[in-house]
Amino acid sequence: MMRQNDMAYRMLQLLFLVCALCLVAGCDKEDNSRKPTVITGEVTELTATWAVIAGNELVQSNASVTAKGVTWDTMPDPVVAHQQVPGTPEDGIFESKISGLQGDATYYARAFATNDAGTAYGNQLTFTTPSPDDKPLVETKAAMQIQVDAVQLHGEVKKHGGTAVTRCGIVWSTDPDMDSHGTYVDAVAGIGSFDVSVQGLDPETVYYYRAYADNDAGRVYGQKKDFYTPATDACLGVNAPAGFGVVAFDERCWLDRNLGALRVAETLHDGNAYGSLYQWGRGADGHQQPSSGTTETLALPGEQPHHGDFIVKYAYPFDWNADNGWVNRWALPNGNTTNADPCPNGWRVPTSAEWASAIAHGNWKNKQDAFNSPLRLPAAGKRDDKGVLEYQDARGYYWSSSHKNIFGEALNAFDTGIFITSYYRVGGMSVRCIKDD
Repeated sequence: MMRQNDMAYRMLQLLFLVCALCLVAGCDKEDNSRKPTVITGEVTELTATWAVIAGNELVQSNASVTAKGVTWDTMPDPVVAHQQVPGTPEDGIFESKISGLQGDATYYARAFATNDAGTAYGNQLTFTTPSPDDKPLVETKAAMQIQVDAVQLHGEVKKHGGTAVTRCGIVWSTDPDMDSHGTYVDAVAGIGSFDVSVQGLDPETVYYYRAYADNDAGRVYGQKKDFYTPATDACLGVNAPAGFGVVAFDERCWLDRNLGALRVAETLHDGNAYGSLYQWGRGADGHQQPSSGTTETLALPGEQPHHGDFIVKYAYPFDWNADNGWVNRWALPNGNTTNADPCPNGWRVPTSAEWASAIAHGNWKNKQDAFNSPLRLPAAGKRDDKGVLEYQDARGYYWSSSHKNIFGEALNAFDTGIFITSYYRVGGMSVRCIKDD
């Protein structure tokens, strides 16, 4: 009897041990290999009471998904048992709008997807709601398609504020104090970029404008900007190359930004509008990047170097090519361009005479005048004979295709003056293209 009782006790112990091992090993554990894979997107719109989380992505699922969306809480690692909203559309990338939030509060959110194997979660986002009294955030963008009597003006609502944006647009005038005297043109209210068309303008006139946005807390304005209408529509019907716009100035058509620039200059010191810095007469081979490497090896006489290094030469004649007598690098004597001209097809580097004519036409006295013109010339500086960046934000240097003795000729714009001068060809400067005849 003792032996039988002992055996029964041992069997009971074994049974408990097996059960314990099952619990530790997860006998009832969900099959993670069959769960969906989901990625949490980002907060694209936010007020004091609601948020939109967009870009959530259902990457894969080995079984039919029965639910997906976003779950959130005021504590980390929210799960669907707390609060959730469904996602739309049905497949792939989806977004969810969370409602019922409180202002000035921190929330945690993550996307989820459920199939018969269980629920999977994406990465966790953290966001803080604004105060209910917060106004929107709006930004004024550069004017585009400037014509004699019309223009496209742009803005962007960056944030709603405490409540949703109910109105936005552009106010413009010839009076710098445009808020009370200007013309208001509404755009579609909401988050993101917007543009308005303005017509009935006068030629050769400076106009001021800025973006605005309203919500329940009131109105805010973006920074003030201006543009200058040309005298004639010399560029009507001229197609802009990809990535550029066209502006008319001095009876000619010009590209609206420097080669290599990310956008039209919004200020004189707009780093996104500086663009590339070319050595005189050299093609677009990579050396024009302001951060390109350097080499002391000169290009063969009369040839392009066929590499992307900035060639330094800090001794006479300060040229990147071994033949300083080679002058037809960007332009031939008959005015035709060479294959090394870096401008888009149908456009070219202007001559020094064309730059001088632009200075006279605009009555430019300094770099600010050049920036205030339709050309919007920023102060990008230059690279010296050692490849070192200098005068950035202080001066604008713009190559011409013209030469003089051992030099190339360029426009030099600074605080107290602007003129055409001669520079060593080894220097790196901005290029602004003009329409070829």
